[in-house]
Amino acid sequence: MNCQKKPVIFLVLIVLVGIFLRVYNLDAESLWADETFTVRYSQSPSFPSLVEKIKTTEGAPFGHYWLLQHWIKVFGNSEFSVRFPSVIFGVLSILMIYLLGKHLFNAMIGLIAALLLSTSMLQVLFSQEARLYAMYGFLALFSTYLLFLIIEC
Repeated sequence: MNCQKKPVIFLVLIVLVGIFLRVYNLDAESLWADETFTVRYSQSPSFPSLVEKIKTTEGAPFGHYWLLQHWIKVFGNSEFSVRFPSVIFGVLSILMIYLLGKHLFNAMIGLIAALLLSTSMLQVLFSQEARLYAMYGFLALFSTYLLFLIIEC
């Protein structure tokens, strides 16, 4: 087998494991307190009211709530549905840490980092919550990757 194809095959397997761990029993438990606040705020009737609620109660940036507001309009507000954006960001984080590890070191380091993130219990839990943790993890990895690309130019 071509040596350049091996990392891609392993990365696909790692991402599939990550997807499985994040989707498995995604709706097994009902929403917990903080998740219900997230869903309730995300169902605000307008953008200004959403920002006002977030500003006065959460003290967090409104991006996740705004995204979830539009997600709920399309996919509904079931436990599975409101948690699924976090699954997406969790899986994207696996890909992003692979790219970061590969860029800074080599493909093997990227694969090891991706495997560790893919199977990390804390990361799986963050990817199964209707909260902003998985999104912010992804954005931190993405901005770090972009920073290294900019520095090298």
